[in-house]
Amino acid sequence: MLSLRQFAKIAKVSPATVSRTFSKSEIVLPVTRERILALARNCGFSPACARPSSVNGGTHSVGLLLPALDIRYFSDIAFSVQKSLVEKGFLSIAAEYRAFPAERTALKRLIEHSVDGLILDICDESIKRDEFSRLANFKGPVIQIEYSRAGFSTDTVSTDDLEGGRLAAKHLLELGHRRIAFCRFGEGRSTCDGRIAGFKSMLDAYGVKFDPALEVMLPAHALNPQEIFMKNLKKVLSLPGGIRPTAIFASMDPLVPDIYEAAAELGLKIPHDLSVVGYSDFDIARFLEPKLTCIRQDGLAVGAEAVRLFFQRRDNPESPLKSSVLPVELVVRQSTAVASDFSLKRKNNKRMGLK
Repeated sequence: MLSLRQFAKIAKVSPATVSRTFSKSEIVLPVTRERILALARNCGFSPACARPSSVNGGTHSVGLLLPALDIRYFSDIAFSVQKSLVEKGFLSIAAEYRAFPAERTALKRLIEHSVDGLILDICDESIKRDEFSRLANFKGPVIQIEYSRAGFSTDTVSTDDLEGGRLAAKHLLELGHRRIAFCRFGEGRSTCDGRIAGFKSMLDAYGVKFDPALEVMLPAHALNPQEIFMKNLKKVLSLPGGIRPTAIFASMDPLVPDIYEAAAELGLKIPHDLSVVGYSDFDIARFLEPKLTCIRQDGLAVGAEAVRLFFQRRDNPESPLKSSVLPVELVVRQSTAVASDFSLKRKNNKRMGLK
């Protein structure tokens, strides 16, 4: 990408004239403005919105790309990144890729702003390495959140999804549930992989076999993913007694409203007939009725750690790559309860004098 000085040299004008042209200053003659704009279109030149620092050639800014800024976990990350950068004399340029045709477009726009580094949470499972040629050639530090999606290695910060899956399973198992369904987003290569791995490992520890027939997936690239998900979810929740799951673990909180809706349509009461555990502790967890038991991720801690890794990489570019894994915690609310058959068994044992 041409710098402003390089383009000014091609246009045979001063950098100041180029800046005035793009800021629509009346000082620039109309004929000069038109010539510069036409040349810019032919060269594919667009001026960076941030002006490089004369001290070190940087802009003292970091590009931040997140899935959605209206979800508390991600807004906490954005707030923490901004706060941590401001303390170091930097600013973040935050973007959510829902506002762009594709994550590739959002990334391109951030790089065009001449940011000194990038902090990315890339969720699109279809992305391949060659689609990130700009990122591969980017000279500043790149920190990825949750998962190294871009097809090449960078420093990463994530939450402990294995432990999160284990905590969710352990909670339900200790309540006596043995038929536990699992809901996930995507078709592999995502944070859901760690969560289901942890979930399965805890089932194994309790001697409970995971039933693949109880796994419900929201396909990432189907034409009607929501319809497919609801159809398969209702199929699982409609299984006859003794086979139907008494609990369900959703690997992402946004899947939970569909679980509540499907349960209501099938006449299942939460948590009496179906205990539900979510993941992330998004805002919806406290507004659902009953309030959602879930695994909480700390977005504030994730944002602060991402910034720490950014400066560490900037100051030590040749140091080994680092992967920070932050803890998660189980938050118990009203969507989980003792399995009805387990409760009955305990009552019978107590009546018979057994433990």
